[in-house]
Amino acid sequence: MNLRLLYEREKTLLLFSVLCLLGMIGCIFGLTVDSRFLMGAPVWLKPLKFFISAGMFSLSAAWIMSIQSVNIKWLYPLFRHTLVFTLSFELIYITWRAALGQKSHFNYENLFAIIMYSIMGFAIVAGIFVFLGLAIVLIKAGWLKSNDRVKEAVVFGLIITFVLGGGFGGYMSSQLGHLVGTNITDDTNGLPLLKWSTEFGDLRIAHFFGLHALQLLPILAWLLRGRFAMRSRFALIGWVILYCLFTIALFVQAIYGEPIIGSLR
Repeated sequence: MNLRLLYEREKTLLLFSVLCLLGMIGCIFGLTVDSRFLMGAPVWLKPLKFFISAGMFSLSAAWIMSIQSVNIKWLYPLFRHTLVFTLSFELIYITWRAALGQKSHFNYENLFAIIMYSIMGFAIVAGIFVFLGLAIVLIKAGWLKSNDRVKEAVVFGLIITFVLGGGFGGYMSSQLGHLVGTNITDDTNGLPLLKWSTEFGDLRIAHFFGLHALQLLPILAWLLRGRFAMRSRFALIGWVILYCLFTIALFVQAIYGEPIIGSLR
């Protein structure tokens, strides 16, 4: 990654990523000094995870747009400002709710909470469409024919992020909570740090793998570059199919109320 080129062409997204890093540091500090819990997890854990995720997406988009030019002058500014606005809104609201010790998601306690949760949903839909737009740009630019497995994986990752990440996220947001098979709403018995449930179906797991295909698939392609397992485009497509099946299986497992690791019950 050429940092100078990244800074020159995508200064806004790069600076936003730095702000996300500062937000992460602030949340880590909050975890050390604030002993409050919300729904079975430390109050600052959720904003920490969202700052990490937002930083990853802004850096990913910045890298893509810094190395691939586009003829439509207004397109990248639209993508850039949409991402910064939607992610900023999400982060500010989640952090504010955490500071108050209140839920940001699945909060139906009053009209204001319901309206804000709905606005968050619309914001994230707008943000997720940026990745579909980037996928179209890269396909037209020939990334799927580049014979570069990492570039090809980026395109597939963008598509999966939009389809599975967006789709599973939309389904989850239409429910009363992220757990399936119980009326319990807290994450007391969850995996360390992630807090994914070890007792019930958890819709967040499939949503995570769907959403972060943009990062995980290119990393896999980079780690296996030059090896037989990633030498041909067909090999990459095989990995993409396996990744999709794995993510869909996690979703099916969750909607049937089964935990990801039943042995940890």
